[in-house]
Amino acid sequence: MQSTDANSGKAALWKSLRISLFRFSDGPPAGIPTGRFLATRVTAWKIKNGSASVRTRNCAITARTGQWLVCLPGDRYQKIERSTCYVSMHFEVDNLDNAAEWTGHPALVIDDTPSLNRLLRQLQQTALMRHLRESGLMHPEEVPSTLAESLEFQSRLLVLFRELSLELDCRGVSFHSPVIHDARLRHSRQELLQMDLSKPFARRHHAAQYGLSAGQLDRLWRKELGVTAQGHYHQRRLALACSLLERGDRQIKEIAHLTGFRYFSRFCIWFHRRMGESPSAFRHRQKTLQHY
Repeated sequence: MQSTDANSGKAALWKSLRISLFRFSDGPPAGIPTGRFLATRVTAWKIKNGSASVRTRNCAITARTGQWLVCLPGDRYQKIERSTCYVSMHFEVDNLDNAAEWTGHPALVIDDTPSLNRLLRQLQQTALMRHLRESGLMHPEEVPSTLAESLEFQSRLLVLFRELSLELDCRGVSFHSPVIHDARLRHSRQELLQMDLSKPFARRHHAAQYGLSAGQLDRLWRKELGVTAQGHYHQRRLALACSLLERGDRQIKEIAHLTGFRYFSRFCIWFHRRMGESPSAFRHRQKTLQHY
């Protein structure tokens, strides 16, 4: 599938575009709804009653009854009143073909929108979502369904997400491929995005493939993307580690291996240096933020 990038005005390839609903909940917050959270997914809250606040490095906002609050992946501090009732959705969005990424405000409020409300109701009325409510689970991917039920769910999810993305685009937030002028950098970034993170990153060997020294490659990355190749590699490792820890279905030693660490102790030191807490503490804290 090929379409036009909203920001650059250029066509982009979207054949590996994947949009899924990782988590869904409807009701009051459970556990400890306040605290720091490193999000690896786009979060959308529909506030049915009460309020929710989010603070990032660049902004502090509050959504109240009837409004939507949308947060991009990244580090945030959130506070949700225990009396609040809201719908919480976590979307996984990625596309390796064009290295698309989210840009714009890290968090924003959308006023009560009839079209979004209608599409949300239609999603909740699908058979798969009824099964989700009956099961008491929050992950749609864990709910058995027929092919017809799954297709119904996916079609309504995509329509809802399209409407949400249009609302975001009007407010300067979009999911698009960055404009990279140097062909060597484009290929380097594409390779890193498709790299198996359980394998070590050989910086010099990677740079040599493009006729560059490691230092030249770093300068090229920093000039166009504001981060080095190795820094980007560590960002992806950290996002994967946080995502796997949040899921909670793998042992931490296995997660260390999947993120390229031969020794568990080194993984713990690396993670603590970046997150300010151990992997086990991070996992425990995520369990308390059931509906964040």
